[in-house]
Amino acid sequence: MRSYDRNQSHTKEALRWFESLIEKYPDSPLAEDARKMRDVCREKLARHELYVGKFYMKRDKYKAAAERFRAVALDYNGTKSVEEALFLLGKSYYSMGEGEQAKGVLRKLIEEFPQGKYTEESSELITKIGNGEKPETGGIWRSIINFFSGIVPSKNKKPTKG
Repeated sequence: MRSYDRNQSHTKEALRWFESLIEKYPDSPLAEDARKMRDVCREKLARHELYVGKFYMKRDKYKAAAERFRAVALDYNGTKSVEEALFLLGKSYYSMGEGEQAKGVLRKLIEEFPQGKYTEESSELITKIGNGEKPETGGIWRSIINFFSGIVPSKNKKPTKG
């Protein structure tokens, strides 16, 4: 199986084989190992979806990101990646201006992971949404523009003599 940031077709195929073995031979001595390997495959596939979702988020493609994060929450429920996926799904909804959906997802995260890594940030984001705060816009592209605007002189400005 490849790293989560690579093509996961082999992982998906392995998952199908492990699930098939578990279904056909649940009492086999190999079934317990197959269950462990199934869980490893599911976690790797969930991590891959998170990786791709973060890629989309960095490029301000929040709808595409949300689809990936939703897939983790639905298709890979029970994996360690679900908590992060719910948080990022809530942030994606918030960034798209879907405050009510964001709050619903973030509340679910707090309910399911009350002592989790993202509980405090989720509460803060729910408060921001409740206060009517709008998400920051521009993401990576705004950062790049701001960076280069300090280096490249504007065409409208005349150079000053020093």
